[in-house]
Amino acid sequence: MDNFIRNCSKCNCIVSYTTKVEMNRANKHNKLCRRCVQIGRTFSNKSKKLMSEKKKGINNPFFNKRHKKETVDKISKAHQQEKNYWYGKSLSEDHKLKLRTKTSEYIKKLQSLSINPHGRANPKACSYFDKLNKNNGWNLQHAMNGGEMVICGYMVDAYDKDKHIIIEYDEPFHNRPKRKEKDIIRQNNIINHFRNNKINVKFLRYNERDNYLYTVN
Repeated sequence: MDNFIRNCSKCNCIVSYTTKVEMNRANKHNKLCRRCVQIGRTFSNKSKKLMSEKKKGINNPFFNKRHKKETVDKISKAHQQEKNYWYGKSLSEDHKLKLRTKTSEYIKKLQSLSINPHGRANPKACSYFDKLNKNNGWNLQHAMNGGEMVICGYMVDAYDKDKHIIIEYDEPFHNRPKRKEKDIIRQNNIINHFRNNKINVKFLRYNERDNYLYTVN
């Protein structure tokens, strides 16, 4: 479609029109561009009041009103439920075990293909486990010594399968409240797994920040 243009008679800027008729009408009445029309434009007091009320939202039935806290909570909950299918729901323990097992199998596969041979190994932790092996006559298996063992879907940091000794190495971030809560759930699931199989397991944790090794069961 052709555009028809003319110059504003005041600021000389270019104004375009979609039809020749509109352009001729603008030339006939010597119309100004939109910017020039707005400059110096005045409004009646009534118009100013209406525009001010519209801007403030006075005509809105909820102007200067607030929902009750209970109503706000209901609306918020409804929005979360619409956006998140899993809101207020949780996976069964069997499903969680399957997911953990799948993840562990995937990591083991990467290790076997030498894509990620040591998994998420912490060299400092592995060095500490080797030191414990030497001092105590243990045979702890870890990421850099045979690979992390998988127990009920969890990849434990170090495990002596003959003496049934498990050690979890806690870096400083393990001291965060939410992380501690997850660690305890993981720890209890592993201990219960051995109890259900009538095996006495020794579960230890090492706190890197405090340089402290302690038994939890």
